[in-house]
Amino acid sequence: MVQLATLQRQQELVMGAHTTVPIITKKEFDRKKAWGLSSSVDVYNCNREKITSGEAIRQYTKELCIRLDVTMHGDPLMVLFGNDPSIFGWSMAQMIETSLISGHFIQLPRTAYVDIFSCKYYDARKMIEFTVDFFEGDSYTFHSVLRGGGGIHSVRDLFREISKRNIKKRATKPVSVKD
Repeated sequence: MVQLATLQRQQELVMGAHTTVPIITKKEFDRKKAWGLSSSVDVYNCNREKITSGEAIRQYTKELCIRLDVTMHGDPLMVLFGNDPSIFGWSMAQMIETSLISGHFIQLPRTAYVDIFSCKYYDARKMIEFTVDFFEGDSYTFHSVLRGGGGIHSVRDLFREISKRNIKKRATKPVSVKD
């Protein structure tokens, strides 16, 4: 089993070389009434043996699900393909009870591209740390966004929200009364 990163390594991962990685907190997720969280991490210059091994990628997928506390639905779908050497590698899709984890593991540039969407909140820091550590990458990029924020999940909800805002605006404007 891959050991957890040291505290110093964790700080480097979260801080990156010169910029802070924005991590969406559980508090923000709840406050914005998000439908889900979508995160992606691209890890560069990965360990050649791991990035080319279907078994290693399968192990990574199972361990990631455990660390994120999500329930796997079946085994990961794994396909090795690509006629062009610049895209040749493994693709993985893992259904989870709360949505999907997918990854593309390109062999020549030794790059891992991993995406997670879940309607259940997860700590994206765990995704970054574990993925970079597992594939032994030397750099990464990371993005994370809330999906369905604001509690608006349908056109009807959208119109209700607009109506509420318009009513509040009218209520706060001074009203002049003419005799």
